[in-house]
Amino acid sequence: MQYEFRRAAALVLGLVGVVGAVEARAADDKPINLLRLPAAEVVSTSLPGGASLLKALTDGDPQSVAEVEASEAAPLEVVFSFGGADVAPEGVRVTLPPAGASKVAAARVEVLVSTASAHAGFRSARSDPLDAASSPKTFEFLPLQARWILVRLTPPAGATKVAVAEVEVLGREGPPETRYAFAESPAKALDVLARLEKTSALKVSVSAEEKAIFAKAQTTRLDARGFAEAALLASGLLDTTKRAAYHRRLDELEQQARAALAKGEARASKGDRLLRWLHQGPMAKGYVAGQTDLHTVLDTGTFNCVSSAVLFNCLALRLGIDARAIEVPTHAFAIVYEGTLHRDVETTTAEGYDPQRDPAVVARFEKATGFRYIQDIHRDQRREVEEAGLAAIIYYNHGVTLTQEKRYHEALLAYFRAMSLDAQFDSAVKGALGVLAKWGVDLAEAGTPQAALEVIETGLALAPQDAALVNNRQWVWQRWSEREIDAGRSEEALAILARAALAVPGGGFLERQSWVFLKSAEKQADAGEWERALAAAEPGLAKLTGTPRAEIVDWRTNLYLRWFQHEVRAQDFEAAATVIERGLSVVPEEPRLARNAGYLAQEWARALAKNEGPDKALDLLRALRKRFAGNQEVDEAAANHARRAATGLCDAGRFDDALALLASATDLVTDAQAREQTGVYIFDHWAKARMAAAAWAEAADVYARARERFPENSLIKQNIAFLAQEWSKAAYKAGGAEEAARATEALKQRFPGLEFAGKSSANELRRVVNELVEAAKYEQALKALAEGHMLLEGEGDPESLWVFVYDRWAKSEVQAGRFEQAVEVYAAGLTRLPKNRQLENNLGFLAQESSKTAAAADPARAIELLRSLRARFPDVDDVTQAAKRHVQRAVQERGKEQPEAALADLAAWKDLLPQESDVEEASVGVYDRWANRFSTAKQWQEAVDVYAQALERLPKNARLQNNAVATWYQWAKTFSDEKKWDEAIAIYDKGLARMPDTGLFKQNRTWCEEQKKKP
Repeated sequence: MQYEFRRAAALVLGLVGVVGAVEARAADDKPINLLRLPAAEVVSTSLPGGASLLKALTDGDPQSVAEVEASEAAPLEVVFSFGGADVAPEGVRVTLPPAGASKVAAARVEVLVSTASAHAGFRSARSDPLDAASSPKTFEFLPLQARWILVRLTPPAGATKVAVAEVEVLGREGPPETRYAFAESPAKALDVLARLEKTSALKVSVSAEEKAIFAKAQTTRLDARGFAEAALLASGLLDTTKRAAYHRRLDELEQQARAALAKGEARASKGDRLLRWLHQGPMAKGYVAGQTDLHTVLDTGTFNCVSSAVLFNCLALRLGIDARAIEVPTHAFAIVYEGTLHRDVETTTAEGYDPQRDPAVVARFEKATGFRYIQDIHRDQRREVEEAGLAAIIYYNHGVTLTQEKRYHEALLAYFRAMSLDAQFDSAVKGALGVLAKWGVDLAEAGTPQAALEVIETGLALAPQDAALVNNRQWVWQRWSEREIDAGRSEEALAILARAALAVPGGGFLERQSWVFLKSAEKQADAGEWERALAAAEPGLAKLTGTPRAEIVDWRTNLYLRWFQHEVRAQDFEAAATVIERGLSVVPEEPRLARNAGYLAQEWARALAKNEGPDKALDLLRALRKRFAGNQEVDEAAANHARRAATGLCDAGRFDDALALLASATDLVTDAQAREQTGVYIFDHWAKARMAAAAWAEAADVYARARERFPENSLIKQNIAFLAQEWSKAAYKAGGAEEAARATEALKQRFPGLEFAGKSSANELRRVVNELVEAAKYEQALKALAEGHMLLEGEGDPESLWVFVYDRWAKSEVQAGRFEQAVEVYAAGLTRLPKNRQLENNLGFLAQESSKTAAAADPARAIELLRSLRARFPDVDDVTQAAKRHVQRAVQERGKEQPEAALADLAAWKDLLPQESDVEEASVGVYDRWANRFSTAKQWQEAVDVYAQALERLPKNARLQNNAVATWYQWAKTFSDEKKWDEAIAIYDKGLARMPDTGLFKQNRTWCEEQKKKP
């Protein structure tokens, strides 16, 4: 772009003609997923039936997985177009299903691009293996120009399907563009450009004065005169005498400016006063777009942003003002430093000194010039340059103008002169690269491809990685060969492509030799002239070898497929069949053709059945099986159609017709399991239709027929059980248990040997009883059981349902606080079911819990309750044990604080203890806790007195005897541990008085005597 708000960037930086114009992109922009562009669409796929199945591939959701038919020999291929526009792919990212989620996850991905056709001229960009463990995986490649992109996904070895979660082709809209800087210095680059003298008839020369100023700019900052010299040279003023005159003119302006500033207001900035003086005098004629030269502003008083900034800075430097320049997109202006401060200077207006001080000044400036003022806060958009950099902008603007005039060689010189003054001038680098790319394309379009290549190769010598130049070289060779193809000169076209293959190894030019024959073939194919298309490609098969020939072979196969799809869409199925036959006769093992033969069978039979009936469709399928004998795809299509036809009749309620059709199509549905699945489907739907109409016996008849046909089918057995359940439910509802019993008997006779058929009425009885229990209608539940008890005959536990009702009833009474009623319920249950262990156990639990509750309020009430239960249920051991546990627990609890009272209670309640030993055991427990309480408090006399009392009552109880002895021993030990032998001996004497036969006392007394005698 010129620094005068000229929209020339697209012309300089882009590609024109066939390649197309491209706007410059930001250096840090990121590639996008081209397959998600609004114009992106699938134009071709290896799948029969179109691209609708492929939505999950590109929907942006890695959780949705596409799983489609494919094999190693016939991988999935999808061709995308972009509305006729160019794109520049530079990578592919593939996301596979999670590891282990699919056994057919894609094993390889390949990306190919074409600028010729959706069906030919493809060039491989990348081919790589895939691994679910490292998914997603991104593979990058150099940007390529493409109008069609083919993605090929290959499944694992032996698989018949391929699965992928997401495919992204990464790149940018438009053809590849300049993205790199030069590999050579500007000075050396000028030598490289000398190669183009023949092409442009322009002598490449840089004057000695220019070389001198370039060298000086690279080593030091230019002074005021050096800056003026550089600006005049950049303005095109190469004559030394003329430049000297302008230097004198600048000297005069300097003197005038000094005098004017001396008279001006001292408080105003020198820079501000200089700017206003310039607009009143030397620049009084005003702004003129494109007027970028210094000598012109001196001659005419007109200026643009660059020339006004140059003149301002020339005089500012002479007057001791530290002035530099700011380069921003589409514009340039000055900047003045005053100590540590700096001020912007929009030199195109007299008010332009420090414009941000007043928004109104900025608004007037922008309205007058069309520029946008970019303040210092936007540093990312501003680049400060010194004198050489400002002069370089003059060269740059000349380069833009020369490019617009297609004076490319001169434009290049201008750009490289700009870079010689300012090596960091990115716009000049991009401008030069853009010129080289555009010039080469223009030469090719003008019919001079050799010259075009010389220009592009010169550019590549300077910037070997530049995407636009690399792409345009590819395009020029292709365009050259296509001109020969279009002129009918196939030999010449082949020779050019051979030269291109040598010049650009890996450029795909050898493969493109197939296009010499396929271009005209494609035109015929696009017009629907299929025979002519095949004839046009045929010479290539005889002429070419290797990869180019294989390309034509593959194209021919694709042509048969395209031709086939055309006939199918037109509903001309016979013609479509002929096309497939022809294709298979040429490439018999081609899986894509075989697969489409199956698709033909499917679509043709479907259309025929709709128009002429199912019998005609079946006859067609028989004929197609013979016609494509051994084709598994056709066999499967025939079998699937017959099964769909049968199930379709079934869904329409024509069950007998459905079975008849299935029986007549055994030659098509050859797999016995498939026939069984379809037959079961029909019988099951038929039976359920009768069930829905409450025609239970008819439904049973249907399932009986199904069992005769498929005796071991598990689904039929399962659904007979369902029939039994539903029939019993309806029978019970209609006529109670007797009606349900009749339904059960009918099912048993209809399905002998199926045990579950007889269980349905019992299950229904259970359901009814459960519902009544849940509604707390216990008496009705027992009545239903009494009426239907015969339905439970043969059940493993016929009493369990009765027990369930009694138990739930009794527990509900307990929850309501009606203990006596709960007892009556259990009594009634045990009357009906004597000795039932669950009822007895639950009655015992009731006795246990109710006695606990009663005891909390009145212990005597609990004893009364237990006595009544024992009297009511003397033979129920669970009640007896509950009473025993209660007495033992109550006595021991009271014995902790009131042992004598506890012993009295025990004597009063011993009738609730079934054995005399139970009484003695409880008594011993009370005495033990009583004595232990004294022992713990070291009240030894009280403790041994308790045991004396206990032994008086129970003299033979070994536990009491042992514990009494132990207590005497512990008492004596308290003295012997302190070697108080007399006191210990006294204790043992008292113990022997109570228990004279105790050997331990005698032994320990003797030991104490011995210890006492020791010194």
